[in-house]
Amino acid sequence: MLDKDTLEKEANNAIAWIKDYVEKANAKGVVVGNSGGKDSATVIAMAVKALGKERVLAISMPCNSINADFEDAKLVADTFGVKFIKLDLTNTYQELESTLNRGISKLNNENILEERNKQSRSYNK
Repeated sequence: MLDKDTLEKEANNAIAWIKDYVEKANAKGVVVGNSGGKDSATVIAMAVKALGKERVLAISMPCNSINADFEDAKLVADTFGVKFIKLDLTNTYQELESTLNRGISKLNNENILEERNKQSRSYNK
């Protein structure tokens, strides 16, 4: 188990790394996916310490999610004073799923896999 001093040192090293990485990249700031969970909150807190709240953008990207998840993400963003936007991916996900299902169905209907199997057997004769 880490003692308090070691934990603080590791956290400060991570914060310094974030600052250094963003500076070397000549980036204006960072964008953080914000689910409202502990990992998101930790990353946002460290980014704010490294860069300042004005250089952190938190994005919630719900997909078939319950509203409580969005509210948690908003609370995290508000707590650290960072800009926050919501990009609902539900429709995007549903369209992708539909497109993939049509493609798989087409492959199954055309018996492409069966034909490929016949070809490989004919080469062995």
